[in-house]
Amino acid sequence: MQSRAEVSDDRVLTYIDGFDSKIEGGVRKGHVVLLAGTPGTMKSSIALNMLYNNVRKRGMNALYISIEESRESLIEGMGKLGMGSIDENKFFIVDIWKLRLEHTDADIGRDWFKILKEYLRKKVENEGVEIVVIDSLTAVYSLTHIQSPRQELFHFFGFLKRLGVTT
Repeated sequence: MQSRAEVSDDRVLTYIDGFDSKIEGGVRKGHVVLLAGTPGTMKSSIALNMLYNNVRKRGMNALYISIEESRESLIEGMGKLGMGSIDENKFFIVDIWKLRLEHTDADIGRDWFKILKEYLRKKVENEGVEIVVIDSLTAVYSLTHIQSPRQELFHFFGFLKRLGVTT
């Protein structure tokens, strides 16, 4: 693992032993990365670990948006993986599913991509969020009626890049 002095300011570390050095010092800031794998391969755990360590060790502001899992469940899982308490002024964990459960009548016909974009823009502007995880892309699909998935994702990823966050 690179020492703090060797960490480039234009990279976000994954904190996966040996991986950061293989990808030239981490993920380039502002890039959109898809973490893919079958269910149960610890994608969410990897993402949470990355955010947790960048907040704790580098002072970055991070946002984890869960479409399906509760905030409480995620925090409990983090504890089981050895991640201690989080700084709630720097590490935001939001569960969209709770919002959906509370507003089931509003769920139908809502443009969740638009809602997600507005929420992300506000968190970046108001809270200085630098790293975002959206869990999961499949769950985002389930929220919306996408006519042209490739085009919608192209524009959504473009929006994320324009925000300047590493996603």
